[in-house]
Amino acid sequence: MSLAPEVHLSADEPLPPAGALRRCVRLSPERFLSDYWEKQPLFSAAADLPASFNDLFAIDDLDRLFRTGSLRSTFVRVIRDGQDVDPGHWRRSGDSGVKVAVTDYVDPVAVGAYWDAGSTIMVYTIDGLCLPVGDFCRRLADDVGHRVTANAYASPPGRRALPLHYDNHDVFILQIDGSKRWRVYDAVAPLPFENEQGGDLGDPGDRTPLIDVTMRPGDTLYIPRGFSHCVQTEDQRSIHLTLGVVGLTWHDVLSKVLAKVLANERAFRPVLPLGFGGGAARVRAELPELVEQAVAAVARDGLAEAFDAVEAWESKAKQMEVASVLQRTDQAASLALGSRVRLRSGIRPTLSDHRADGATVLVLHRRRIPVPEHLLGVVRLLLDGRAASAQSLAALVPDTSADETFTLVRALVGHGVLVPDDDRPVRSGTGS
Repeated sequence: MSLAPEVHLSADEPLPPAGALRRCVRLSPERFLSDYWEKQPLFSAAADLPASFNDLFAIDDLDRLFRTGSLRSTFVRVIRDGQDVDPGHWRRSGDSGVKVAVTDYVDPVAVGAYWDAGSTIMVYTIDGLCLPVGDFCRRLADDVGHRVTANAYASPPGRRALPLHYDNHDVFILQIDGSKRWRVYDAVAPLPFENEQGGDLGDPGDRTPLIDVTMRPGDTLYIPRGFSHCVQTEDQRSIHLTLGVVGLTWHDVLSKVLAKVLANERAFRPVLPLGFGGGAARVRAELPELVEQAVAAVARDGLAEAFDAVEAWESKAKQMEVASVLQRTDQAASLALGSRVRLRSGIRPTLSDHRADGATVLVLHRRRIPVPEHLLGVVRLLLDGRAASAQSLAALVPDTSADETFTLVRALVGHGVLVPDDDRPVRSGTGS
């Protein structure tokens, strides 16, 4: 789990926001990692968290997705009495507007009827349909080091959508609207793999839950994979987001390493000696030596492969924040000297030794952006993850002026390297 770099701010600078993880749990990241991550569930009441989730999602956002009439059925699941409703009952065909027939639109009237009749409505990958949720998932992925996706659930009053079950990935539950009762029990399967999913586990009977809580807006719940749980609405409807952590395990890494390394070893290519007078006895006799050879091959060649696999996964987990397509120039023009900017999440620009017109070049995809030598310190601060204004950056780097730094910052916003950092709470007048 990575922690955000420390930022030292002057008295007139805005405070940095609470990290995404800190908004999900009432503990410090260090305490959460040592005592709860993959070990036990954790409920956090809204009063113990830095902020509500009003900035991320609301029932209006979910309703609006359906009301557009263009939501596709692959993103939606309708659940009635614990069972999936056949999409054929709530799907419709239509003209896309360019004379292309589309057969998998969600029928908002049909889905509304199922909702009225007590069905739970689920929208997959809401992080790809709602920008604030997508941004939050990217920030949470930065904190935990693994990819994060989000689903939205809407449940009418007095309903239990799914039976007792466990998930094969860790989840953070964010209660958005209404209330829902959650009961979390001991782990049924310790740290299950991706292909191990716990469906209907039956009635919990007289088992005592680890957590039994009715969640209300702003509350959160962390559930490690393998811990069984069941949920039910009571006298109110419920809207919540489930943020799922898609993690890379040691088993994943070593399986890839073993397969790749052993594929290059001729000793493992022959078929097993099961015939021609061989059989299981000969396999048992030869296996120990082959295992020793495999261990030696992995020890010799596997470390580099393992690091490559982890680096590739880490790069994938850093979900790229999409820059404004049409308004980058407007964003750059609207900046002031005191406007905070930050590196766009998920990108990896590099400073190249190649020089053009006496300047080092900042390389991002196909763009090559010249950087004057005396402003390299500013760029390095920004590439390290610092969110700051041109004014404060110039004060930190010797021999730079605020005007020069401001010109550079505006250019980098225009190129999509930096984005305005608009989500920072302002320091209170007390200076606390």
